[in-house]
Amino acid sequence: MKALINTLYSMNSTINNRIAALRAHIAQEQIQAFIIPSTDPHLSEYVAPHWQSREWISGFTGSAGTVVVTAKDAGLWTAHLQEGDCVGIDGKMFSAEEVEHLQKELKKSGIRIKSIADPMQLLWTDRPAMPLAPAFVYDTKYAGMSFTEKLPAVRQAMEAAGADSLLLSALDEIAWLLNIRGNDVHCNPVVVSYLLIEKDKVNYFVQPQKVTPELAEYFSANGISVHPYEEIGDYLNSFNAHSILMNPAKTNYAIYSAIRPGC
Repeated sequence: MKALINTLYSMNSTINNRIAALRAHIAQEQIQAFIIPSTDPHLSEYVAPHWQSREWISGFTGSAGTVVVTAKDAGLWTAHLQEGDCVGIDGKMFSAEEVEHLQKELKKSGIRIKSIADPMQLLWTDRPAMPLAPAFVYDTKYAGMSFTEKLPAVRQAMEAAGADSLLLSALDEIAWLLNIRGNDVHCNPVVVSYLLIEKDKVNYFVQPQKVTPELAEYFSANGISVHPYEEIGDYLNSFNAHSILMNPAKTNYAIYSAIRPGC
């Protein structure tokens, strides 16, 4: 029993230290509250250890839940805020739709939203690396249709919607369209990546370590250009498309914000 009590005390002390470090960080950003959800940049229900920030900061291991850290308290966090205060988020962890709703609700109380870079990159010193397991081709005999059969139908839907490009962020949708699979998320055969389809190009943003020689050959044969995962924001920022089709409920706010206003 004594050993259990000591373990719980040590764990609680560690959590308190982590919260204190986060509070110091958001104070530098002039933020009065910070929200940490249970998702990843692709708004997945199940996430790789690299994005289990809510569990790291709180010790809560449940599959769902949101942590809100304010300067002094947690819990009913809006009661600790006042007009002129600022709520911080990592824009990659919220959908564009969620942020729009949050902005609308908080504006009623004179509170604004500020998106900042992931603070866990600084605070979580032993953070697990991003998943780098190699991806692989999912054979057409199992998929039912090849990528080259699916792509024309997608482009027809783009044209019908008046869009000349399509951005996919949901990992299951990307895996289905490209006919690839991976091991990035426990019990989910997906690959952490983004896909941007244009009228005459297909751009795939993925960690280079995931692309095996077999997969590189597959991409080359199907006219798929591969880019580093981290370059999606810069690519969109300079992308001159007339219009980009995307689902605001499945696209994170940081990526949505990277798109040029004219698109």
